[in-house]
Amino acid sequence: SSDLVIFMKKNFFGKKTVVLLIFAIFFAISCGGKHPAVKNFEKEMSILQSGDIEKMPNVKSNEEFKKLNEDTFETLKNGYKKITYKVNKVETDKNTAKINVTMKSPDLTNLVQDALQKIMSTSPNEMVGKSQEELNKIGEKIMVDLIKEKLSSSNAKYREKTFDVIYKKDGSEWTIDPTANSEFFDMTTFGMLSGK
Repeated sequence: SSDLVIFMKKNFFGKKTVVLLIFAIFFAISCGGKHPAVKNFEKEMSILQSGDIEKMPNVKSNEEFKKLNEDTFETLKNGYKKITYKVNKVETDKNTAKINVTMKSPDLTNLVQDALQKIMSTSPNEMVGKSQEELNKIGEKIMVDLIKEKLSSSNAKYREKTFDVIYKKDGSEWTIDPTANSEFFDMTTFGMLSGK
C-alpha cells in the first residue's frame, strides 16, 4: 500500500489535470456590453456551473483531460455545478481588470488526508501483487468515491470567500491571469490541492 500512498501524495489523479481543467475553461471570449473581462468571466462561470465543460474545444483536445476516466470527470462536473458566485465590483485600467467576487464552492480540503487514511486501512492482501497501474486505479476509485460521498451528503460542507479575479489584456482579448489568481483556482478546485 506504500506505493499507492506515494501515488496519492504525488499524483492525486493528476494535480495538474484539475488545474489545467480550470485553465482550459477560462479561455478568452470577446463579448460586447459591459467590460469584456466581466462578460468573459460570467460566460466562463456559466459554462463551469453547467457541467458542459467537455463540449469546449480546449477540454476535448487536451491530453491531460483524456487521461481522466469518465467516472472521475463526471464527479468533478457535479462539484462544478454546485459553485455559486456574485460579482461585487470591477476595477479596470488599460490592461488589467480586477473583478471582486464572492464565491461559494464545495469544501473538499481534507480529501487527500481522508483518502490516505482509507488507503492505510485497506488490507495489505488487497494490494499484494498489484501493478502500479492497478494501484493507481484503486487510488483513483477511492478519491472518486470520497468526492461523491462528500458532495451528495446532506451535511455537505461549503466554503465562501471574497477575492479578486484578475484578467489581463492580450492584444484585443481579455484572459484570466494564470499567475495572479490562486484564491480563484483554490475555490474552483474545492480546496483539494491546498489541504487547508
